[in-house]
Amino acid sequence: GDAVAGVVNFILRDDFDGVEASIRYGSVTEGDLDETRTSITGGKSWNSGNALIVYEYFKQDDLGAEDRAFSQGATLPHDLLPSQERHSVLASISQDLNANLEMYADFLYSKRETQKDLTDNGGNFVSSITPSEYLSFSVGGSWEISDGWFADFSGTYSDLHNESNSFSIFPIIREVDSDIWTADAKASGPLFRLPGGDLMLALGGHYRGEAFTNFRVDTDTTDREADRDVYAFFGEAFIPIVGSANAVPGIERLEVNLSGRFDDYSDFGSTSNPKVGLLWGPFDGLNLRGSYSTSFNPPPLGRVGATDYIALVTSKLLFDAIFGLTPGDPSIADVTMITVLGTDKDLDAENSTTYTVGLDFDEQWGRHDLTFSTTWFDIEFENRLGSTPVPGNVTFFDAPNIAFSNPELFPAGSVVFFPSQTEISGLINSVDNVFSAPGLDPLNAAIINFVPVVRNLAHTSVSGFDFDIAYTFEADVGTLSLGLNGTYLAEFKQQGSDTTPIVEQVDTLYSPLGLKLRGRAGYAHNGIVANVFVNYTNDYRVSNTAGAMRIDSWMTVDASLSYDTQEKYGNSTMNNMVLRLSVLNLFNTDPPSTPSNPSFGIFGFDPTNASPLGRFISIELTKRF
Repeated sequence: GDAVAGVVNFILRDDFDGVEASIRYGSVTEGDLDETRTSITGGKSWNSGNALIVYEYFKQDDLGAEDRAFSQGATLPHDLLPSQERHSVLASISQDLNANLEMYADFLYSKRETQKDLTDNGGNFVSSITPSEYLSFSVGGSWEISDGWFADFSGTYSDLHNESNSFSIFPIIREVDSDIWTADAKASGPLFRLPGGDLMLALGGHYRGEAFTNFRVDTDTTDREADRDVYAFFGEAFIPIVGSANAVPGIERLEVNLSGRFDDYSDFGSTSNPKVGLLWGPFDGLNLRGSYSTSFNPPPLGRVGATDYIALVTSKLLFDAIFGLTPGDPSIADVTMITVLGTDKDLDAENSTTYTVGLDFDEQWGRHDLTFSTTWFDIEFENRLGSTPVPGNVTFFDAPNIAFSNPELFPAGSVVFFPSQTEISGLINSVDNVFSAPGLDPLNAAIINFVPVVRNLAHTSVSGFDFDIAYTFEADVGTLSLGLNGTYLAEFKQQGSDTTPIVEQVDTLYSPLGLKLRGRAGYAHNGIVANVFVNYTNDYRVSNTAGAMRIDSWMTVDASLSYDTQEKYGNSTMNNMVLRLSVLNLFNTDPPSTPSNPSFGIFGFDPTNASPLGRFISIELTKRF
């Protein structure tokens, strides 16, 4: 997957010796989206170290709404997926300086540019071009202080530079820079012997310095400039109460893990957070585990003092018609409305408490191997960032209709009716930008809707479980495998304030779904590997209100076939070559149909829970030298 700035998550191989080249080409079977990826890897290992360098190039075309039947309602041009191009380089080296000291250095650079073209509600062509560069350099080492005790230390510098270029009637050009310095040191090793094994202890410290700048090029102004220093100290103890030496029937393993962390933030104060973990193995192959922890997370610097606080001035009648909404009162049916979007100017840190309970099972008999793992999680957030939840989890454009007769359903001030000229002027002067539909004056607004603003919510509750089951059979004709993994989300509830209703968001439009499954079946023998995957997401509704439109479940099939020639062909070109064919969405199944949301450029599908890509076929050739 892609990390920041499109950096590939390279897998470091400390034993790679030689050169490996790879080229991959793929395309959708409907439309014009083509994808190309090429890479070359060189590595050298020796008795006391190794070095590795990797270069990758990636290019993907855009996918237009005209290529998908479910998005025919979009005004063209309109990209469902942007085009992108990326160059990435990774270099790594490690060296043992002596028998007790190892040093390493890593370098990573990536440059990417994406472009997405669309037509806005006013019929204006908008082209968003976003070039970005990411640079990271780290050095570190591990020193064996004494038998079993190690000191690990590292330092990292990273820089992310993004440009946001939006070209339309009024071009908006921004440059965003984010720099991070980190330093870490840790000592770990056995403290003393217990009947169940060695009590292990780790103690360490961490420093992080962050700097963030948001510069508006077209107006030559610095919209945001901030920095933060974080100092942390942590400790962890692993306590094996029962191990192989003192196991008894029903208690094969019993382990306790205790840890704590103290953080001091230069802008949000200090905090201490514990974690307690318990593992019980009643017999070999089965482990039961549980944990309790708390956390403290200040908003990222990109959110603190963000410059995306804008006012959208429109006719309320327009959005009531788009979403099929019923006005809360005739007096607000056809009025000018200001919808405020973006991030609140006054944010607080998020706190959370997490409980987990799980089990891991592994049973082998003969040629058979069965594993099963599952974890139940329950997370309670205070001050989690999000938009004010609307009862029924309907669109925030319906909030004024609901609030007119039931204002207590929202935090005070979320929806303002018939504001004074002073209130409107104060808002206009506080936002970063004002976007008005032709012919509308914000000073004539009868409604100000603050509901979509990202702010600290009072409470958020998330619970559910994930699982993975895998079966492998080593047959005479090859290795057969079956598996299923998934996530069941029992609840994702949000509460805007202590006095407003709790709103369930699971299984509603643009929100997390309750059930996601991915099944797999595979075969491997003599260099041939074949896999089939079945992906499923459950059906859901546009909102939690009575009679809300139902959105169908979605099932797609992926398949892949590869052949590794290994050392079978001597010195010929075919030796040490891998050929791979992959198909995503084999049967070209369209995503479930959903209402369009033209104000946010969404037409005919839910981008949170589905992809417009369709059937995508790729072929990849890898050669080792």
